Amino acid sequence: HGELVLFSNNTIEFWANTGATDFTYSRIASANVEWGLAAPWSLCKFNDSLAFLARNTLGEVIVATLQNHTVTPISTYDLSFIINGYASVTDAASFSYLLGQHPMYQINFPSQSESWLYDASTNLWSQLQSNAITRHRAEMFSNFLNTKKVGDFANGNIYTLDTANYTDNGSPVTFQLVGKHIFKEHKRVSVSRVEI
Repeated sequence: HGELVLFSNNTIEFWANTGATDFTYSRIASANVEWGLAAPWSLCKFNDSLAFLARNTLGEVIVATLQNHTVTPISTYDLSFIINGYASVTDAASFSYLLGQHPMYQINFPSQSESWLYDASTNLWSQLQSNAITRHRAEMFSNFLNTKKVGDFANGNIYTLDTANYTDNGSPVTFQLVGKHIFKEHKRVSVSRVEI
């Protein structure tokens, strides 16, 4: 949005183009944020903003976006609890893409061999896996000739990201749907059949 955004480990600074002849950019003093970048490769352009793994001076990490000059968490309490339990998060890497009008943000944690996907249109997180490995194969993303391409972290293969394909490099993708418990006046409700 025409600003220079500078990240450190514990802070974010915003600089604006003032048009000055000696140095064009000047720091916006009132816009300093006391959150920093926990993993440099987790930062990416996402949904007309920036998404990243953020850390504050208290030591916790969250997945967040920048809304104007404010760090806004997008990770849930449960996901933040999981991520803060990881031995290391500094190697986390992310990418984003648009899939059927759904802005998606995928963050991979190589040290933990885990991947998470955020859908900004539903505000839901999903854990991603690929067959015999616990994390997802996709490491990088590129929109090449209007086709969504992802690079495989394990073998360097390039795949087309396609919602009509249910395999990862020929291996079937397993889906698991977990729903919330349904209660009526503090009593469980039985469901005789479910159509999906």
